[in-house]
Amino acid sequence: MGANVPSGDQTVKAYLYWFPAGGYVVAVDEGGPGASVGLLLRVSNRPNPFRSTTTIEADVARPGPLTADVFDISGRRVRHLETMGTPGRVRLEWDGRATDGSRAPVGTYFAVVRSDGQVATRKVIQIH
Repeated sequence: MGANVPSGDQTVKAYLYWFPAGGYVVAVDEGGPGASVGLLLRVSNRPNPFRSTTTIEADVARPGPLTADVFDISGRRVRHLETMGTPGRVRLEWDGRATDGSRAPVGTYFAVVRSDGQVATRKVIQIH
């Protein structure tokens, strides 16, 4: 799916691709001769569902901080994860624990991942 999106002084073509096994990819075509479509952010997690630890992975285009906030289904933030990323695949591990160190209950969570102004959400399921 493609759409024209305003970007500063110009309009760029943005594409959203869904991959059932691994989330989605957002790409931008800035146009002009020799321009390429650039990957902005792709997020996945493995294993999912998980028992003790899941690895949240993001493919990022530029260096900088990568954060993941894990929310329960009521919207309460359970955990904040952060690392410095370099272009390519960046990994964060969530051990299924809340910020206070207690084990988060079995259930469905949402990891909201941010990098370089881009945001992606991934459903994460914890089982015991």
